[in-house]
Amino acid sequence: MPYKDKEKYKEYQREYHRGNKKLIEYHKRWKKSEKGKMSAKKTWEKYPNKNKARNRTNKLLIKLNWDRVDNCLGCGELLKLESHHISYKPNIAVFGFCGDCHNEIERGELIIKAGL
Repeated sequence: MPYKDKEKYKEYQREYHRGNKKLIEYHKRWKKSEKGKMSAKKTWEKYPNKNKARNRTNKLLIKLNWDRVDNCLGCGELLKLESHHISYKPNIAVFGFCGDCHNEIERGELIIKAGL
């Protein structure tokens, strides 16, 4: 959902959470359940480098106090970005793309130019 104003986007997020409390509570309970914990463990074991890269990125974003709302490098819209790792090795650049552009990159439909 593209927004030109960060405050409007934050208001959209607040409204979403107000309107979907049951769904959000369901997901929280599932993550704490035995089945949810086993699923998370399997995912961690299957993709250890990916998860380590995700953790490094999240720690850095917290340290920088960045809320991920910024301009997408693909389309330029102001919205919440997803992190795209070119490689999951430590100290490799991470780029911010909106969900649509990130999906296009993963499918090979959008090419990242070397100048980024």
